[in-house]
Amino acid sequence: MSKYKIGIDLGGSHIAVAVVNINGNIIGEIAQRDIDLSDLSTEKTNEFPEVEIEITKIMVELIKIAVKNAGVDFKEIDFIGIGSPGSSSGETIKRTNKLGLKEFNIGKALRDKFSEINLDLKVKILVENDANCAGIGELIKGSLAKTKNSILLTFRNRNRCSNYFKW
Repeated sequence: MSKYKIGIDLGGSHIAVAVVNINGNIIGEIAQRDIDLSDLSTEKTNEFPEVEIEITKIMVELIKIAVKNAGVDFKEIDFIGIGSPGSSSGETIKRTNKLGLKEFNIGKALRDKFSEINLDLKVKILVENDANCAGIGELIKGSLAKTKNSILLTFRNRNRCSNYFKW
């Protein structure tokens, strides 16, 4: 059984990657980078638009750094979870306004990119709304861990999201 998972926070201005153990504790240093994708095209000229190619490239770089920082082998990782603004389904980012992504299968893009560098990425990949990820994280490991019912509100530029969790 694999012992480690990777969590990725895809934000409008940054990407952060952490490796966690089976207990949800971060192992090693978090790899993160500010991003500015405003000058990249979101038009589908090939299979993936420029913005998707750049996001994938940065994620792969940060995953490699985070795995190295954690001192683990890629074979010990069995899951990648990605928190992204907007809506998602499975491995696909359905739509994000800030990043201009539509129907972006980030799971396929990551596997393709890792394959280019001879790393066979055979892990489950799941994308979820970042506000939901924040709520689940707070419930499991954060300030809401000892609560039965909770509400987490996240405030963003021009829009608000609220999440209600009952466990």
